[in-house]
Amino acid sequence: GMDAIVKVLRSPTFGGGCISNPYKCDVMPHLARISKAAKEIGAVNTVAVLADGQIYGHNTDWSSFYKKLVQELRSPRGRTALVVGSCGTARAAVYALVKYGYEKQSVVVHDPLDAKCAARVAAHFGVRAEAHIEGLRNVNVVIGSFRKFGSAEMEEFLLPVSVVQQCPLLIDTRYVPLHTKLEEQAAVYGCNTLRGLDLLILQSIEQLKLWVGVEHWAMVESAAPVIDRAVRHLFYQKYVSSHEQAAAAAAAAGGPPGNPGGPPGVDGDGLEEKL
Repeated sequence: GMDAIVKVLRSPTFGGGCISNPYKCDVMPHLARISKAAKEIGAVNTVAVLADGQIYGHNTDWSSFYKKLVQELRSPRGRTALVVGSCGTARAAVYALVKYGYEKQSVVVHDPLDAKCAARVAAHFGVRAEAHIEGLRNVNVVIGSFRKFGSAEMEEFLLPVSVVQQCPLLIDTRYVPLHTKLEEQAAVYGCNTLRGLDLLILQSIEQLKLWVGVEHWAMVESAAPVIDRAVRHLFYQKYVSSHEQAAAAAAAAGGPPGNPGGPPGVDGDGLEEKL
């Protein structure tokens, strides 16, 4: 929980790390300094130790969203963007959409699990919160980011047919399981889909630049393809290969397959210290 994260942050050996949902907002009061973007978003996903020993909070989630929007979309003019969820990652998604050029009243926040939290996020950015999304029109991007891990509602969430038939770009921030039901639905309807793993790699490279310092940014940029391949390989070993092995072992023993990769639908949990 938060107490354990604070304890790690105050450790004399702490050198930096990643903050995941549901702590991206709650960790902010415990940081000495926070970047302008993180303050505006209201969430931190990266912490670093500055030269003077102060703990610094930043947000690299939003820039990974922004880069993918630039790569995958043409123009936001006259189009609607839907953010499903209201966690810290959802805040970064809204921030990126507005930065990209979506009109604020064309950005919709919808959380099937917590309408009140969705309303607070929408109010923070001056965008819309909608409890019902069946009537949305001109939707060209949907970003899924959920607060509660492992809940049946989250795992089973699907877009209304009226929305998915518009073939929006789907960005699902979850990276476990590799293929979510939401992503599978979007693929069937011909939508372009991006996985949470793609975003994880992008924002991880930005985190690494923060940890190593500006004098080493060029080195990190040149190593980005190698980092990309390495992260994908590690992901395969931890979440795909290990799951297949556990499923095979369970089948051989006559029991149900396990879930060694953690709770379904996770996009991270707590604080992971950098290596």
